[in-house]
Formats: sequence, C-alpha cells, structure tokens
Amino acid sequence: MRARLTIASLLVELVTLATVINGPVIGEAPFGAYIFEENFEGANAPTPNCFDLVGWDGAGGGASVWNKNSTSNACGTASLEIFGGTSGQYAYSRYNTGSAKTNAYVHVRVMVNTLLPTENAPFLKLGKAADVTPTSGSLNAYFTTNGLMRVVSGSSTVDTSATITSNTYYHVWIRWSTNGAGRLAFSTSTNEPTFGSSVAAFSGGNTNTIQYLFCTAPGLFMLNFDTVKWKSGIIGAVDCN
Repeated sequence: MRARLTIASLLVELVTLATVINGPVIGEAPFGAYIFEENFEGANAPTPNCFDLVGWDGAGGGASVWNKNSTSNACGTASLEIFGGTSGQYAYSRYNTGSAKTNAYVHVRVMVNTLLPTENAPFLKLGKAADVTPTSGSLNAYFTTNGLMRVVSGSSTVDTSATITSNTYYHVWIRWSTNGAGRLAFSTSTNEPTFGSSVAAFSGGNTNTIQYLFCTAPGLFMLNFDTVKWKSGIIGAVDCN
C-alpha cells in the first residue's frame, strides 16, 4: 500500500511532473518581472521611429530598410518591418538590457514574408556583452529553408518537426539559461506549447551571460515583428500583444 502523501511530498511530485512536461529547468520563478516589453506602437528613434522604449539601435548594410508597417499586423496599429536588402548582409534592430543576464524568457510575434529555398533566416538572436552585431550570438532562432524553426546555441542545433508558412504571424517562446539548457516553441495561438512537434528543446548550449536582443533580417528576407518581450520568469500564455 502506498504511504500517505504529505504536503511536502506532494509538492515534490508536482515539481517533478512540471519538469517532465516543461523540459529543461532553467532556474527562475514562473512569475518574474519584465526586463522589457516592446509593441512597436511608439514614436521613439531610431528609424523607423516606431519604438515604445528608448534604448533600441540598429544597423545594416546594402539596401537594408526599416519600416513602420501599419497594415501587415494583426494586433495594435503597427509592426517593425526589417528588410535585409542584399545577399550576405544583415539588417537588425538591437535592444540593450543594460546588464548581463543569467537567463532569458523571451516571446516574439513574428512573420517572414518569403521563405527562400537556399538560405536559412535567423530572426532572433540573444547575445552577450561582446556580441554587438548579430553575426554571432549565444542563442539564434531561425526559419529554415524547409519551413522549420531552428534553435542554435553552443554545440546544440535543434529543429522543430512542425513547419511554418510565409505571411503568417507566429508566437515564438524561447527559454535559455547559463546552464546551457532551454527550448524554442511556436504557435499561431497565444498558448505556449510545452511539448510536441512545434517544440525544440536543447542542452549543451552556451553558458555565458547575455545582454542583447537582436531582431534580424538577413539577405533578401523581409520580416515583421509585432511584439517582443523579455521576462525574468516564465511567460507562458500571452494576449494578442
């Protein structure tokens, strides 16, 4: 006969179950504070002057273009549109959180206008203090040539098995910690998947602290970012913004 469960033992079992469901534990309470939240509804610089927050900057080569897009979005009134412009070039908007972080719980709502058969498209990068451009990064999230989402960190490269389509907004959740573990998950709904074909979990990732977030568009890709959030604890389900 099974022994009577005490409150303490029940809590242990619940924590164990949560770990199994949610994948790698990355060491923060589920109700942390927002490091920043950006909906691209404001008028702050830099170009295209659509930022709610002060602290963004950006760069790019070739024919890189940034627009405040008021039509290609489903939430709010505007989105940030970035066009890489030229093959081999990057355009990016970068946010500096101001200090090194030991974990990241990030949510982004993003759309790629066209998937190219010859080039993967990194759309989000998390970088340490030395990663001042998106050519490197502690964690990189991609749209792949065959329509998957990919997360790369350190020696780990993991793809989802579910595919995405162009001209569709996706909610993307990323979890990462200096223990090198985390995951990427995506959905067209506002609920974060915790397992299944649209989740890519990894271990063996980079273990350095991170400070920067990059919204990127490489080469001939055009991407729209409707919202970006970084929290110190699990984000989970989101509203439209």
